Amino acid sequence: MKKLNALLKNRTAVNASLLWTGSGLVCIFILFLLSASFDIRPLQDDFMYRPVINLQEFKDVAQHLYLWSGRLTTMTIFLVLGMNQLYALVPLISIGLLFATLFVVLKVFLVSKLKNAEYAYPLITLLAGVGVVGFFLAVPSPYTAFYWLSSAPIHLWSYCLAALVIVWALRPLPTKNRTRIIRVLMIGVSALVVGAMSEIAALVLLGFFGLFFAYATIRKLSLQTAASGFVGSVLALLVLFLSPGAQARRAAEQTEFTYDLVRRLPRVVVDNFQELFTSVLNNKSVLIIIILIGIAVGFGFVREVRLRNAAGWWAVMTAFLLGLGAINYAAVYTSVQFAIVWTRTQSISTLAVITILFFAGVVAGLAVRRYAKSQPWRYTIVVGVVVLLCGITVWKGGDYLAYTVDFRQQLTERAKKFDERAKLIDEIKMSKVCRILPSTTLNKVQEGFDLVNGEPLILNLEFSQYHRLPCIVWGDLTLQEAAQVTNTLRTK
Repeated sequence: MKKLNALLKNRTAVNASLLWTGSGLVCIFILFLLSASFDIRPLQDDFMYRPVINLQEFKDVAQHLYLWSGRLTTMTIFLVLGMNQLYALVPLISIGLLFATLFVVLKVFLVSKLKNAEYAYPLITLLAGVGVVGFFLAVPSPYTAFYWLSSAPIHLWSYCLAALVIVWALRPLPTKNRTRIIRVLMIGVSALVVGAMSEIAALVLLGFFGLFFAYATIRKLSLQTAASGFVGSVLALLVLFLSPGAQARRAAEQTEFTYDLVRRLPRVVVDNFQELFTSVLNNKSVLIIIILIGIAVGFGFVREVRLRNAAGWWAVMTAFLLGLGAINYAAVYTSVQFAIVWTRTQSISTLAVITILFFAGVVAGLAVRRYAKSQPWRYTIVVGVVVLLCGITVWKGGDYLAYTVDFRQQLTERAKKFDERAKLIDEIKMSKVCRILPSTTLNKVQEGFDLVNGEPLILNLEFSQYHRLPCIVWGDLTLQEAAQVTNTLRTK
């Protein structure tokens, strides 16, 4: 009892214990998300990265991929994971990388501003975990964001890795000459490799290192890091836009930069942001919780800072993140000519919204603490924020849990249907007789539970090649049409 009383008197220790407890609860939720790794099966473009049995097949698959896209790093990831059927690693990498990125970014920008360093790590661990859970609940398509091989490396991994490269570049260079040279070269190589994952990542790195170079020049600082990163980013953009794969894809998509296209881009950006806030973001109450958590952090954990400086940094960050989302919308529209972009491209905008709202809450918490001079007012505000935060969490917690469990069950259902179809496919292999498979069943397996809005597929050559089928036909085809398709497949 004496030890408990002593512990309660130590407010810092109590805060740290509560934060670690909260982190543990959040980690349990994340582990539940990771348990879905065992139910991941190939989906859509994943069938292109089929296992190979000889060098010639490897060359054929690799040539097809590298001559269809300029994203060389991403194509390499597809080959390595897809050919080895390591689909279970995709959510592990996605969730782990997002958690690590949030942890590192918060450590850099928040630790030095905390009142007490003793609860820095439990607080940052909790916030990073809440960020992962909040992103899962808010992103319009969690499957494509976290679990789909053909989407996650392009739309999530590249953003996280770009942020980590930026944080690494901001660290002081070593004093030893050899170590310094190695660090500078590695930053340039990292900018090239990460930039070659997606166009947005390359543009983010180019913009950062360009501003970094200008700042270092004005302040007469070392230009080594900025120059190395800038060169790597430029090379990445050259690869993305001038490689044979990039040129072939532009030709296939018939993308032309015209005045009329540029004139439509502002309207496209506005429409997509409006769509994001009105109908795309899932579980919008999560955003309120994010704001309240930010207020709690700003009010109770961040030390006294100049409110004007904090608000200024938040404004700059908001402009940068919204600009990043606008560039993403414009780039996708330029490529595919869709007025409203695919849900799988909304990862960067969802991350931007969560980040903006959290730090808006932090600034609001600082403002409340500054202007609430009397102690009763402070206690009233603290109690109000805690009650509101707990109330919304309890009120909506059941919905969040039901949404997550339903998501998990649908993955399990899809895996079962995929495995059932695999038995039928084995029969086709053994009989070497063409079969007509129902398009509805295939649509459930091939398109995925959150991608069933498209037309049912009639023919998918990659699916046949992936399973090494002599021939396969599905859909509402007559026997004569099936025979024609079969002959076409046999001549491929």
